[in-house]
Amino acid sequence: MALGWFYGPFLVAVGVIGAFGAPFVVGGSSDAPHLFFYYFALIVVMALVIDTVRRWGWVSVLALIGGFLATWALLISGAVAVHALGFAIIATLAATAIPQRRIWPDHSGAMLAEMALKLRGKDGQAWPDFPVRLAGGTFIAAMVLSAFMALEVSGVVEGWIGIGSVVVLGLLALIWMSRAPALEDLSALAPLVLLLLLVLLALDNANIFRGLSDIPSPVQDEDVPTPLAASTFAGLFALFAALGFWRASNGVRASLIWIGASAMALPAALGALEIFWTPVRIIGYYFWAGHAMGAAALMTLLAERAARRWPEDMRPAALFAMSALSLITFAVMLILSAAALNIAIAVMIVLAALIDRRFDMPWLGLFIQLAVAVLGWRFIVDPGVPWASWQYTPLIEVILAYAVPLAQMGLAWWVLRPITRQGAQLALESAIYALGAVFVLILLERAIRSDFDSFWGISLAGSIVLTAMGAQLYRWRVDARFKAVRIVLALVMGVIGFGALIVALIGMSPLTR
Repeated sequence: MALGWFYGPFLVAVGVIGAFGAPFVVGGSSDAPHLFFYYFALIVVMALVIDTVRRWGWVSVLALIGGFLATWALLISGAVAVHALGFAIIATLAATAIPQRRIWPDHSGAMLAEMALKLRGKDGQAWPDFPVRLAGGTFIAAMVLSAFMALEVSGVVEGWIGIGSVVVLGLLALIWMSRAPALEDLSALAPLVLLLLLVLLALDNANIFRGLSDIPSPVQDEDVPTPLAASTFAGLFALFAALGFWRASNGVRASLIWIGASAMALPAALGALEIFWTPVRIIGYYFWAGHAMGAAALMTLLAERAARRWPEDMRPAALFAMSALSLITFAVMLILSAAALNIAIAVMIVLAALIDRRFDMPWLGLFIQLAVAVLGWRFIVDPGVPWASWQYTPLIEVILAYAVPLAQMGLAWWVLRPITRQGAQLALESAIYALGAVFVLILLERAIRSDFDSFWGISLAGSIVLTAMGAQLYRWRVDARFKAVRIVLALVMGVIGFGALIVALIGMSPLTR
């Protein structure tokens, strides 16, 4: 380091390259090759200390690239992979703190995301400073190495250590880098990588996922410990959601984006776990629904905190309220029957309308529209019309599943009347008309007791699809948003509905027989 401070960059470059290449050139064998990871980290630190005085820039880049390449080469040669994560974290800490000579990073200026999106900051600076690019590039490289560890290593413990490294890097970005506005965008990487890992671990049938999927279903033996993989992931996302809210409450750029990410992190994680990991097969419906209710309690707490923190702007509180309502809906979907679930979703709609009217949260209208769409799907498709047929379900249960939610949507529409919520009111109004017509058609089908492969059954099915088409056209007429989507949906439904009626009239009509 002393020679590097007083002599030119050529000497430093030769020393760095030689130091990285020496272990591979000399050859031989070692009982502890993993120690070379920390040797590489030491070289990176020394090069950064030289460059923080001389400010050549490229010396730091050379050391970091050389360090990660040497680490990769050592991994391929069979060294214990876990210690590579030690190098990655040390390199991240050094590349962030040493160039700025700060224990707590204070990088200012444009972010890497602004460079990627070609956005300009308030000061007109289009490109991040070199220390920002150096810290951001090292952080991303360390994150990639950690994700690779979780996906590719053979041992379950090593895989979890890779996931732990992703979490540690995320905590560094959220807490340690909290005073560096130019590094704020790095905080979003850890939750995104974790969400991606959830999907890839299941799709690749990785050892972590296989270890869970090989457990007998359900686990009833008291001697078998309850699998904690899903609980661990849910807890990690809850931690990131709470820390994201903390960062937003301390004043960061685009705070509302931070709030939205914090509010959607847990629902996205639980949804990915439900789709790709199916934890209910292992831990049971009620225990998994308890996770969702616990997450909803956290979102409710953050909604209350957001209302106190930003009393002049209720959008943050509305986002957390939407997240809480979505999680409660997810929980009841796991444990309730078809009729009870329809009623529970409609209850969520009424609650959202009441909260919006009481606390002026227009964004809750998005949740209402989504919930209405879910009810429409359940009314028509799953469990839908076939479930409500006279052959399968008692009439009283059908009335509970259809008439009660329709009445609740009417109540929500009435609650929203004094305030202007065009999107939510339109969704409720069109759903009451369209789904009410579907309910009448179901009652007619039950009255005539026709099979679905008969003239009356296919005619009724076609009429139901055309009713849904009419709902899309009604929404398009009143609200021009998502015009193209509504037109496409209406066209598809029209083709299906009219096609069914033509088939019934031509091939099955009593008049043609």
